Amino acid sequence: MLLTAAGNMLEAQDLTLSDIQKSGCQRVNQDDEEDDDEGLKQTQTIILQKEGDILSVQLQGFVSNCATEGFDVTPSINGGNDGTPYSVSLQVVPIFGDLVADCECPFNVSFTLHGLEANSFRFSCWWYYGQVSLTEGEPLTLESVTEYASKDDWFYILNKVTIAGEVNYTAAIEGQFGKDGDIIIPDMLYHEGQMYTVTEIMEGVFFNSKSLTSITLPPTITRICENAFAYCSSLKDVYCYFEDDLPAVEASVFANTPIADATLHVPAASINMYKATSPWNKFGSIKGTGSVTIDGLNYYLFTGGNEAALYKGNEWTGELDIPSEVKFQEQTYTITGTTRGAFADCPELTKVRIPKTLAKIWDSYTFFYNPYEDVPTGLINPIYMNIFTECTALESIEVEEGNPGLKSVDGVLFSQDGIGQYYYRTNKYYGTGLYCYPMGKQQKTYAIPEGVEWIGGAAFYDNQHLASLTIPRSMKHICYNAFSGCSNLMDVYCEAEDVPIAWDVVFNDIPNSATLHVPAGSIDKYKATSPWSHFGNIVALNDPVTFTAGQMATIVLPTEPDASKGKYYGLAGCEGNEIVFGQELHPQAHVPYIIVPYEDFSIDPAELDLAGLTGDTVSVDGISFIGAYRQTELKVQKDHEYVFIDTTPDCQYGDSVREVVGALRAYLTVNWDDPIDHGGARSPLQKMEIVLRDHGTGLETAGHSPQSFDCQVYDLSGRQVRTMRPGHQPGIYIVDGKKTAY
Repeated sequence: MLLTAAGNMLEAQDLTLSDIQKSGCQRVNQDDEEDDDEGLKQTQTIILQKEGDILSVQLQGFVSNCATEGFDVTPSINGGNDGTPYSVSLQVVPIFGDLVADCECPFNVSFTLHGLEANSFRFSCWWYYGQVSLTEGEPLTLESVTEYASKDDWFYILNKVTIAGEVNYTAAIEGQFGKDGDIIIPDMLYHEGQMYTVTEIMEGVFFNSKSLTSITLPPTITRICENAFAYCSSLKDVYCYFEDDLPAVEASVFANTPIADATLHVPAASINMYKATSPWNKFGSIKGTGSVTIDGLNYYLFTGGNEAALYKGNEWTGELDIPSEVKFQEQTYTITGTTRGAFADCPELTKVRIPKTLAKIWDSYTFFYNPYEDVPTGLINPIYMNIFTECTALESIEVEEGNPGLKSVDGVLFSQDGIGQYYYRTNKYYGTGLYCYPMGKQQKTYAIPEGVEWIGGAAFYDNQHLASLTIPRSMKHICYNAFSGCSNLMDVYCEAEDVPIAWDVVFNDIPNSATLHVPAGSIDKYKATSPWSHFGNIVALNDPVTFTAGQMATIVLPTEPDASKGKYYGLAGCEGNEIVFGQELHPQAHVPYIIVPYEDFSIDPAELDLAGLTGDTVSVDGISFIGAYRQTELKVQKDHEYVFIDTTPDCQYGDSVREVVGALRAYLTVNWDDPIDHGGARSPLQKMEIVLRDHGTGLETAGHSPQSFDCQVYDLSGRQVRTMRPGHQPGIYIVDGKKTAY
């Protein structure tokens, strides 16, 4: 028996070894076919008790070869002098005699350590590594139940560790089948209904693995034993995710492995800690990965391909030009993506310019090896595609030409044509998607371009300016909360004949009085499909309004009509039994007219800014001429009669009490209380006629050639002509005070 003490606080020690207790073999020879580690359970107990600065240690059930004659016990105490935390570690090594038995037995060992002042310290032994806290004079029991298991080509030693009634489940990697290529050490093991945390890599697990090229270590690892990665001649990359506490690592872990030619990838914020700690500082290159802040922006660095993604929590005021690359610790990283939370709440950001390198929006779900860090792991489901939610001042997003994944149209962010991907339940679809309509964009109307097939989650979130939206025929899918918070959106024009799939919360907060305009043949389908059916009004969508040459129609526009398209007549008043319309040579905006087109032409209401417009009225002598900008259901009012002048197909009328006026159309209402005597007739058309009166030129055609002596003659420029000769150019002359043309 041997006691070796280390640490400046440790005095001479007492060691008492209990009698060797051979209570019977626990396992038979390994060559026996019945010998199998998996399922075998062993229980070991450590009892710690402290009085003053003396720590008593009892080991119960230490499993060793039946031929064991004694133990080398090596305890150590570190820390304390300079205020650093205390740590206590134990090593217990069996001493064998000349004979080696083929069985195992439990043993008890007890001893005391002097000079430990702290009641709380870091404690480590062959099966436990963690913090313990003692109460003076009271024993603390640490119990380990060990068994063996295998899963997915990994071999584990499982430990159920109980400390003062609190149970921890940990696992140690004992072996791995294959040991080739790129290896990722698992951080968790699910076994027989219990989750175990992988905390240790046992001795020599990857010893002499010639084809091992990279290894990834999870942050759950607290100890790596001797020769774990020794003689791995092809190892080129090691990925570590330890940020604060490095694991206990034996000096021989990388023995005869050429790590001077390999790269160590570590958390960027902890890179200096690795550079100061052996054996990590023996690597030829140490690169930072993870979150860093560079020039006021947060990034997540990927060292594998020297790429970076914009990371969560950014704040910015004014316009932002996202760089195409950044430098960190003498390494250059290309900005290839952004996480969905990069600008989740950035209220003073007004404009963003995205470089052509930034082509991906990464998922930000919990990273496999770090449950406490929200880092990018892959292309995101589009229900979370809008990276600029709550950017209340953002008016425009621009994307540099040549970006392979993203594009911008009129300040709105889209995927490139045809390459966006979205999911619905278990199916994946591809197509052009709309990612973000800026929250601060102040347009009242917006038409999503034809060809866009899906709208990402929260794409229009909380935009308070939008009043009218057109959804194209190509639309297939609208994701989570796409229009939530758009409280001023009063008109949605959906041109898709097949009802797009939409989440129930797509139209949250849209006013109950909002109107959904859909193809006439699809109204019943929209009314039967949620959430479209939640709209208070669902009406037929206006097709382009067609005006036919020579046919009397009506028109009203939010902009000045084109006078060259035909003759325009405005309501002039009543003359006896006639409703008179006079020709207007210069038609105006917001005034309803009767029009007689010179030629066929059409107007597409989707191309007009109709936001906030309902109708405009001209009233004369008890008659109102009303222009409608959108398809409107009309209810007949008491003591009024509707007169539809325009009988084209999109201006419907009939005997029903519910009439429909097509977009850009007009109608008359006649008040029965007007001064005109209707003689009890119920229809103004029975007593009154519609008269169109041309403006005219006031010219009469001359019946003879004018003579200079009997009239005043002027040319077409208005200059008086003194003499007239045969063949003189046409002009105007006055006869009996009237203008006459010849």
